[in-house]
Amino acid sequence: MAAFIDTFPPFLFVNVEDVAQLHVAALLLPDVEGERILAFAGPFNRNDLVRSIRKLFPGRQLSEDIPGLTMNESSIMPAARANDLLKGMWDKEFTSLDDSLKDNLEEFL
Repeated sequence: MAAFIDTFPPFLFVNVEDVAQLHVAALLLPDVEGERILAFAGPFNRNDLVRSIRKLFPGRQLSEDIPGLTMNESSIMPAARANDLLKGMWDKEFTSLDDSLKDNLEEFL
């Protein structure tokens, strides 16, 4: 039986703090009223996830990359507007996959 992580489909990621900040922007900025903001920092697949964990926690033993995995190629509009809002209100860009994983996994691994 394959491990759960080996069956993980390609997907899009976003840090929960970025989402919270975008909610605040939507509440406070009049030019955002009624606008749908797409919040995702980027695509990732199982190999990206495992590589990030390997880099952040080098002492952990993880499975090897699976050759030939694809990325999420959904036809979703770019998240440029969300990124502009993060830059404008908080002088930042989307949180990276590495930083998101580090914040979430430190206490568990």
